[in-house]
Amino acid sequence: MKYRLLIVDDEREVREVLSEIVDWSELGFEVVQTLKDGRDTIAYLEQQLVDVVLSDIKMTFESGIDVARFIKERQLPVKVVLLSGYQEFQLAQEAIRYDVSDYLLKPTDLDELYRVFRNLKRELDAGAAVKQSERQDRERFASYLLFQSDAAAEEIARHLEQLNAAVDPMRNPCALLEVTVTKDSGGLSRADVASSKKLLANMAAGQFPSWLMLLDEREQPPYYAVICMPTEQQQLYEQIQNSLQRLNNITALKAQLVGFQRFDNLATLLVEYRSRDPLRASPDVKPEAAAGPQRRDGDVSPSSGSRSGGGKWAIRQAVAYIEEHYHKNLSLELVAGQVHLNPVYFGQLFKQETKKNFLDYLVEIRMEHAKQLLKISSLKIYEICERVGYKDIKYFYKLFKREVGITPTEYRDRC
Repeated sequence: MKYRLLIVDDEREVREVLSEIVDWSELGFEVVQTLKDGRDTIAYLEQQLVDVVLSDIKMTFESGIDVARFIKERQLPVKVVLLSGYQEFQLAQEAIRYDVSDYLLKPTDLDELYRVFRNLKRELDAGAAVKQSERQDRERFASYLLFQSDAAAEEIARHLEQLNAAVDPMRNPCALLEVTVTKDSGGLSRADVASSKKLLANMAAGQFPSWLMLLDEREQPPYYAVICMPTEQQQLYEQIQNSLQRLNNITALKAQLVGFQRFDNLATLLVEYRSRDPLRASPDVKPEAAAGPQRRDGDVSPSSGSRSGGGKWAIRQAVAYIEEHYHKNLSLELVAGQVHLNPVYFGQLFKQETKKNFLDYLVEIRMEHAKQLLKISSLKIYEICERVGYKDIKYFYKLFKREVGITPTEYRDRC
């Protein structure tokens, strides 16, 4: 993958030499433009996106520092490397303030320049991998909400908008597809179905990059897909049919579009889709949990709220699962699996919704149940320890005192 590089210097010779003598392709970069001033650079960045700006720090109208400030204030995903003949500590300090990646002195040491850009390439590669992973997690989550949950359309739309800002699923048209796949020889495999899904996804991404397409995770046909479009596309049906026909022409598969409906928005599409009674969320997760014990801060656990209220549907399902299974050996990975989410992404959503990380939340729930048992039961403390999910009595005492302020024995004596 090549990253887009913008070179900025008020000396034409410097711009030309830097463009020509450095093997940018070998480093993994492509020079997309050279400019002579920070003012031109800021105007360019308002219209075009690049990955790295290599800029002189001192220029006629707007400096390299001004460019770095603009990038930081706009929160643009752009790395900045500054060049300067001025060995001034104050300038270096200012560069650090605006998150400049590196600071090179003129005359430029080419070995140092290569070192800096090799490091930048590694950083950008790592960042790209993280972004791709996060996008895949968001796509899986949005697909789960749409095809398997009973989350409200507005909540699903919020997640879809994070995937593609060009589409507003609540205002733009959507299409619901139903696709079946057969094979003359029988014995349809998961790979056969996955191939037809991949073809549809590539068709949408290649021809219509501003669209959103989500496919359900069924491994056997028929399966559903939802397409959200910025504008109505009259030829959509024919394009999808043509795409599937390409698969039929070169493989032993027969993929057919057996259902196709257009809707004004996602909300109307969901009404139709759910009326067909497709797959729903995992039966292991109850749709509503009984309200758990009152928390220390006086707020009722999120599981007691309505699914149509605020917060994220999957986290409410996770909280419901914790309320029912708090006494078992729970982990973030296990609970994330119950709501079909990547553990890292689940952890981020959980903290965003509950304002607590997963382990702190689990401890709080367990301690509330322990307090109830200390109040109303004659169980021994080691038995209560086991009832709320702990095997180490010393660890239980430590957590209880941290959460409640006194030991379990002292708490029981005061009740």
